[in-house]
Amino acid sequence: MAIVSAVPTVIMILKVRSEEKKGLNEHIISRNVSRIKLLNGYFIISLISSFSMMFLIIFGLWGSIYAVMPDSSMSFMELFKSGMVYLPAIWVMIGMALVLIAYLPRFTSFIWVMIGYSVFAVYLGMLLGLPDWINKLTPFGYIPQIPSESMNWNNLIVLSGISIVLFIFGFIGYRKREIQAS
Repeated sequence: MAIVSAVPTVIMILKVRSEEKKGLNEHIISRNVSRIKLLNGYFIISLISSFSMMFLIIFGLWGSIYAVMPDSSMSFMELFKSGMVYLPAIWVMIGMALVLIAYLPRFTSFIWVMIGYSVFAVYLGMLLGLPDWINKLTPFGYIPQIPSESMNWNNLIVLSGISIVLFIFGFIGYRKREIQAS
């Protein structure tokens, strides 16, 4: 579900590129609005979307569990922890999309290949019994499966750090890049 919730968040950040291709951002940039402010609007919406999508999925799952099994021992906080742990992986996907927009704008659709590969590696890889290293080629492969696994803070800190570095490089690259409709 976390990979599915990454899709709308990536769509939010890719909206800056799609509007750029249509020439819709030219009138904004030609005024007294910096590229950083323009990109930051899409970026903030994408980050808020990442949290809200995960929260809605967790709430829906909890509601379903409670409706079917009212005396279930699974609490909302357990589900909340096990869902929100995926946020750093979603942020890495947002950061990768941001870097593609900044440095390789014609190849922004590559992010969909990464999301598709994540679905394949994480879900189908387990079913097909593929080696663990295939799962580790995606940021979702480093997320602990809570509550069955213990929390691995190191992986979450590293993923959060990678996402911050990707965000910074993306903003720097977008600020320096020539904006033009294509």
